[in-house]
Amino acid sequence: MKHLSISLSSQKGLVRPHNEDMLLVCTETYRDAEAQREVDITETSSVIMAVADGMGGHNAGEVASEDAARELGNHISVMSRVLSQRELREELEQWIQDEHTYLTEQGEENPAQQGMGTTLVAVLCYRERFYAINCGDSRLYLMHDGSLRQLSRDHSLYAVTHRESDRHIITNCLGGGGDESFIDYDDITDELQPGDRLLLCSDGLTDMVSDEDLEQLLADPQTMAADFINAAYQAGGEDNVSVIVITAT
Repeated sequence: MKHLSISLSSQKGLVRPHNEDMLLVCTETYRDAEAQREVDITETSSVIMAVADGMGGHNAGEVASEDAARELGNHISVMSRVLSQRELREELEQWIQDEHTYLTEQGEENPAQQGMGTTLVAVLCYRERFYAINCGDSRLYLMHDGSLRQLSRDHSLYAVTHRESDRHIITNCLGGGGDESFIDYDDITDELQPGDRLLLCSDGLTDMVSDEDLEQLLADPQTMAADFINAAYQAGGEDNVSVIVITAT
């Protein structure tokens, strides 16, 4: 793949008073906004695309998601372009630990931000290879040959118990008061073919729209991020909704 067409939108839901999600493409962050980006891929490319879904009272969730997205973009932008695959993974795992520690300490020092945290799901294109990164229950999907498949694994209690009462209890995030944080990290290069589409989204989409409906939406090459926002709204829009659609060619 030599080119990425990126459609993104992050919007306040129909019920929540404000938007605690944040999107990242390269070093640009987005909230309550939509945009289209075109990115060329080269041998020295380092392109990050991410969704962060914040949590915490007193608007602290929006602080956590903004900090995580901004700092990840800044980190990737100055990261060495000659890392081996092992070194790249170690670099990202160290960043996750550092950001988790920072958000945890900020929550402990400021009562208004106590317990603040954020999920993070991302796709990194580094030296023409693609990597999936996940911490929490925001999701990454791959649309290939007319079929939708979830690439990320939900870090939630529901994923273990399948009890509806556990659906929104996450077991891993950045900050949030936990002792530690971890990432799922996978090289997905060989799973991608020209024309495939990737969908990054917060649970404000997946709680409202079924995988079957997501598949139908992604099957249309003209579908943009705003179309997914509208689908979530039509189903009730109970949470903030943030979406990045990536078409690789």
